Amino acid sequence: MRKFLLFLLLFLSVNGFSQVGDSTIGKKRSKLVINDTVLNKLRQLDDSMAEVERKKAAAEDMERLNQNSINYFAQLSKERRAKQKRDAIIRIAIGVALFIVLIIGLRRRRVKK
Repeated sequence: MRKFLLFLLLFLSVNGFSQVGDSTIGKKRSKLVINDTVLNKLRQLDDSMAEVERKKAAAEDMERLNQNSINYFAQLSKERRAKQKRDAIIRIAIGVALFIVLIIGLRRRRVKK
């Protein structure tokens, strides 16, 4: 009888102080142990991902800046070419006008003789 009571006492104490079982016996659940090392690794990973995003944004900004610079220089080049063309047309018009004045002057000179 003593052995039975001792066995019953040990069995009940083990069952009474044991942890509550998981209801998902068939499913495997992995629990992430979060300690300082894991937190540091997660922070480093987050920082590296943020750094990659910053570098990507900086590269896009630089590309946009370069494209704007190229467009600006192309516009300046077009304006310069237009001004040179206008100046050339003005010079040609002045040359033609002076040539006409020369021809008129030479014809008058011949008529007077």
